[in-house]
Amino acid sequence: MICTIISDGSELYGNCRNEKEKPYPEIKGRLRETIWKLFCEGYTGYYVNCEYGIPLWTAEIITALKLYNDIDLNIVVPFEEQCRDWCEENRDRYYAIHEKADSVVFACREFEEGCYDIAAETMIDESDLAVIVGSSGSMDRLEMYAKRSGAAVRRIDAV
Repeated sequence: MICTIISDGSELYGNCRNEKEKPYPEIKGRLRETIWKLFCEGYTGYYVNCEYGIPLWTAEIITALKLYNDIDLNIVVPFEEQCRDWCEENRDRYYAIHEKADSVVFACREFEEGCYDIAAETMIDESDLAVIVGSSGSMDRLEMYAKRSGAAVRRIDAV
């Protein structure tokens, strides 16, 4: 079975950007637990957009699991220069994940209005389950899209 994991980015709204400080270790721990539970339920294919935050962390967790398990990581990049303005360390992480992914495709060549939604819809179209991480009420449109597409939906609060 295939699962898409998307985030509204609410995990990044705080003042802290040091991933070793609260709340990030707790968020990453819950994310690891969630992915492991999904794997134990039979989800062996995953889609992410690799945006900084939960999508990138998800990809890193999945690539670690790939070392010892039969798991596929598929990335649908919203636009070609997605990480252009990121710090060097995070860009390096991003490209390292791309090298370990089973597939990488671009939703759009250049940034355009709606490119993140196009990427999310592309991922959901390939999935049996959409895990939406974020605050209640966020991403309702994508939740409805997933349900119309026949994918199950699970909501998880980021913080």
